[in-house]
Amino acid sequence: MSQKRHKQIRKDQSVTFDNVFDKRGRSDFEVTTFFDNDNPLILELGCGIGVYTTALAKRNIDKNYVGVDSKGERIWQASTRATEQKINNAKFVNGYIDYIDQWVTNKSVQEIWITFPDPHPREKMQKKRLTSPIFLQKYKNILKDGGVVHLKTDDEDLFNYSIDTATDFGCTVEQAIANIYKEKNLAQELEIKTKFEKKWLEMGKDIFYLRFRF
Repeated sequence: MSQKRHKQIRKDQSVTFDNVFDKRGRSDFEVTTFFDNDNPLILELGCGIGVYTTALAKRNIDKNYVGVDSKGERIWQASTRATEQKINNAKFVNGYIDYIDQWVTNKSVQEIWITFPDPHPREKMQKKRLTSPIFLQKYKNILKDGGVVHLKTDDEDLFNYSIDTATDFGCTVEQAIANIYKEKNLAQELEIKTKFEKKWLEMGKDIFYLRFRF
């Protein structure tokens, strides 16, 4: 079986899982319908295979986590990971982040995590950065008042750009760390390492972290 066919099978299977919803277009779907409780809702955008989403959920069983990614094969892996580890407060959406404010209820999200996104280094691609003003407006719509955004990246330019855009947007920058592993008292949530982060650390790259509040 070809790799392409294998990925397509996983993609098709993932939408049948109880902890996965397929929303790659505009719809009136509400993330808050995932869970039968009123616990705080946290999103991870571009969750990949779900390492961060599931790790956060295991650490905070009194919160609900939803990982969002547009790649069905990655969602299959994320869903399988959560199911095998019996993490009931982690679920996933196969959907486009561009439309997130179309299918997430306004003022329903407590926090947003963005872990190692594509930095889109070319200037003409800045609007695609997940901390561009276009996306910040979407986050403002779905976050509760005082909601928090976390960014973790290996790209210094994206880190600095995000500080500037968040500040210009009127957000409060609460923490900006240029190399998290030089911190003496690193928050446990920042010690979680994705596949990409492990790769960057092996290459000797610094890891940057930014937290800002609306």
